[in-house]
Amino acid sequence: MRFVQALHWLKDVLAVDRGPILGRLQALLATQPHGPAIRADLREGFAMLPKWMQGVVRDLLEDADRDRTDVRSPA
Repeated sequence: MRFVQALHWLKDVLAVDRGPILGRLQALLATQPHGPAIRADLREGFAMLPKWMQGVVRDLLEDADRDRTDVRSPA
């Protein structure tokens, strides 16, 4: 699970560069063909993540779900 490993490595810099980091991770979750599989994997293993990471992942998944809903909704 490279996504989780990246979050682990980036933990210390999230306080400084949170916006750009989370933006890039959001982009990965939205990108085909791997985004849906990564989101499913994160949901499946969510309970095993450290608490600090659960908060970050929860927000990213909620944003990804919201973005997918916005895309499907007619303008």
